Parts: sequence; C-alpha cells; structure tokens
Amino acid sequence: MREVDHGIVSNVFIDTKTGKWYDYFDLTGREGAVEASLDKSWYSGDPIWLTNERSDFTRRSAVLYWPASDAAYPQPPHRPWLHR
Repeated sequence: MREVDHGIVSNVFIDTKTGKWYDYFDLTGREGAVEASLDKSWYSGDPIWLTNERSDFTRRSAVLYWPASDAAYPQPPHRPWLHR
C-alpha cells in the first residue's frame, strides 16, 4: 500500500482541508495529538495484519509495538487478534 492509498505520508502532517494534525508520536507537543491521530478518519486502508485475518477466519495475526495498531480501522475486526 502506498501513500496515495492510505494517506499517511510522514510522522507529522496536517490535513489542509480540515485543519486536523496527524502526530502519532507527539513530536509537536500538541495537547491531544496522539488521541487525534488515532481517529478513524486517518485510516481508510487495511493494514497487513487485518488483511491476513479477513482472508480466512482461521488465520490469526499479532502486533507488537507497531504504530497505530490500536487505531479504529474501517471494517471489523478493527484490531489484530493479539494486540499489545
């Protein structure tokens, strides 16, 4: 998946149409930056772990320390089977 598909182009950026900031690692020090970056409006594509799980109900995925693994993705399930 490329930037044109998922829209995530860097660790910090602004949506010029809405004025909303994406700053998952709180590099700007803005209050509420991390929480705002987990908003589902930023995540329209499926990450690889959800693609795996949705391809067959017997498949499982795990994510450890992957940025935005706890974000709300468009279709259930929103998170991998094992998430820490």
